[in-house]
Amino acid sequence: MKKKLSICAAAIIALAMTGCEKTGTIEGEVCDAFTGKPLEMPTVGMDSTIYTTLSKKYEFNQELRKGKFKFTKVPVGSYRVYAGRSKYVKTRMRIETTEQNPNANIRLYIYNSQVEPGLYQGTPEGPLKISNQWVVYSTNCDESIVGYRLTMPLQVENATASLAEKIGVPQKKG
Repeated sequence: MKKKLSICAAAIIALAMTGCEKTGTIEGEVCDAFTGKPLEMPTVGMDSTIYTTLSKKYEFNQELRKGKFKFTKVPVGSYRVYAGRSKYVKTRMRIETTEQNPNANIRLYIYNSQVEPGLYQGTPEGPLKISNQWVVYSTNCDESIVGYRLTMPLQVENATASLAEKIGVPQKKG
C-alpha cells in the first residue's frame, strides 16, 4: 500500500513541477543582409521544437507579411532559431532565455542565394558587387585573406609583381 502511495505522490509532484515551468516570448524580425529592410513572408523556426511559422496553428501570419515573427509560451532554455525564404540562404542564431529574462527579441539577417560569389557592399537598393580587378584574395584550408585596394598603382606590372611577392605567390621563371 505504501509503495502505491509513494508512486502516486511522485506522479503528483512531477505534474506540479511541470506546471510551474517559466515560459516567455521569442519574437523578432527577418531582414535582408544587404539592405537591412524586413523581408516579407520568411520561414522561421526553432531547432528541435514545435515552434515554426509553417505550423497550421501559427497565429501571427499577418505579422509575417512585415517580416516579423513571434512564438509564445516558450519554456526558458537554450535554442537555435533559424530563418530562411525561397531563394535566400538560411541563417541560424543561438539564443538563451532564463527565469529572470524569459523573453527574447532578435533580428536575423539572410541574403539572396542568387548573388554571385565575391565581395559586396550593402546599399539601400541592394547588394553592389565590388569589381574583382580591385580585390586580392587567397584561400586555403586553414585561413582566408582578402584585401581591398582603394587606388590602382600607376605601374601595374611592377605593383602586381611586388604584391605577389608580398603575399608569397611563387613567380614564374622563363
